[in-house]
Amino acid sequence: MIEQGICLPSKSPLSSPLHFVPKKNGELRVCGDYRRLNSITTPDRYPIPQVKYLTHRLSDKTIFSNIDINRAYQQIKVRDEDIEKTAIITQMGLFKFPRMTPGLKNAGQTFQRFIHEVLHGLDFVFAFIDDLLVASPDKETHETHLRTVLQRLEDNGITINPS
Repeated sequence: MIEQGICLPSKSPLSSPLHFVPKKNGELRVCGDYRRLNSITTPDRYPIPQVKYLTHRLSDKTIFSNIDINRAYQQIKVRDEDIEKTAIITQMGLFKFPRMTPGLKNAGQTFQRFIHEVLHGLDFVFAFIDDLLVASPDKETHETHLRTVLQRLEDNGITINPS
């Protein structure tokens, strides 16, 4: 993780315990147990879309593609003054995260705001945290929609999972 720039050695006076969370595919996700930090974090009230809102907007669409954003949270830089707050303690020392990591109280809302800004004006793509749904009325339009979304993601340095 250090070689990939995901975490860096830290000398932070703050730290959270190391925590492993199972992923859908059975692998383990490394993150901090940020309950103490989260308890003093001001909540971000940015809305996460409700499924009923999405289903209403999809009723006239017939072609769909799902795009999964690769390590979505880690594509967001943490503000310099907040990086030390992300420190975790391990048997090998303290490590901090220069990019957003799962487990932080406002990670979902922060990413939702970011992806909405990136996709602003594209009424055929629906973002739900790290999943994007591209919906179109027909195949030809769908190909154009996909190219537009992929270009917008590339222009903003967002990588996707190749599946």
